[in-house]
Amino acid sequence: MNPKKDFIKSEFSKKPNVNFLNKRYLIPLALAFLIGLVSWSLIRRNAQPGVNVEPEPDPEPIVNIEPKPDPEPEPDPEPIVSIEPKPDPEPEPDPEPIVSIEPEPDPEPIVNIEPEPDPEPEVDIVKELNKGIDNQHYRTTKIPDDEIVQGKKGDYYWIDIKDAETLEILLFEAGRYKIGGLNRRFGESIQSFYSDTIEPIKNNGKNWDLFLQGSADYLGHENFQGELKDVDCQPEDFRSISVHPPIQKDSTDLYSIKSIDKPIQNTMYKNEHLPNLRARFMQCKLQQIYDLKSEILDGYVKDLIGEEYRNVYLILFIERNSVKAQE
Repeated sequence: MNPKKDFIKSEFSKKPNVNFLNKRYLIPLALAFLIGLVSWSLIRRNAQPGVNVEPEPDPEPIVNIEPKPDPEPEPDPEPIVSIEPKPDPEPEPDPEPIVSIEPEPDPEPIVNIEPEPDPEPEVDIVKELNKGIDNQHYRTTKIPDDEIVQGKKGDYYWIDIKDAETLEILLFEAGRYKIGGLNRRFGESIQSFYSDTIEPIKNNGKNWDLFLQGSADYLGHENFQGELKDVDCQPEDFRSISVHPPIQKDSTDLYSIKSIDKPIQNTMYKNEHLPNLRARFMQCKLQQIYDLKSEILDGYVKDLIGEEYRNVYLILFIERNSVKAQE
């Protein structure tokens, strides 16, 4: 038995009380009934197994929000001040150009340099020639005459070229006008004469000339004949030879300043032709090998027989107190 149901049933089975039904009490009773019914339903629901009723979350606490304070009044705006424009700045000067400075090289090590010996005093070649030079290459002899070629006054010297090994004077064989192996036998001596004598004369600016004069002895003078052959020069140069003739016939004292050609007929030569043929041979070789120019004085035949007369003299002329004009 359910006491609650019995109570409710007994209560409603009673006769209504007029006072109970008074409207003043009816509404509160109805509300209390409803509240009780709702509570009873909730109790039953909670009593049923397997149903989880999450409790309602606590209500958020009421936060008292203070009213915002009144905003402070904005300050009065600052008065507008007219600002004068700044003058344009003066232009900066152009920067100086950057100059790349190369590093200085390391100093060269100090070397103890020994003083050079004093140069040897310059040799006065004219004084040496006047005294006479005689060495293994050549021999010089001063000629007493001061005018051998007409109009050329000064100092004249005979030059005898030697074989540097045998010290023999340059001589020709009988009936011959050329020397085999001239450069081999006499080249060193001719070069020495040029460097020792001709070059200093040139450097001093003096006027000079080189003359050649051949000679022959009397051997075979009456009937000797020979044939002109190639001597590494132009053969036609030997058939007509340019020479300075003597002023007086058969004299060796003075020669003309003007030269003449003395031809040789055909290709055959005689003993009388040998002096000029020998001089022409030397002239050709000096020009070819040493670029040394020379002129020929008309040669002569000695009326004696001997190899010392089969020669070619080099005759050096130096004009006195002269200085050649600069080219």
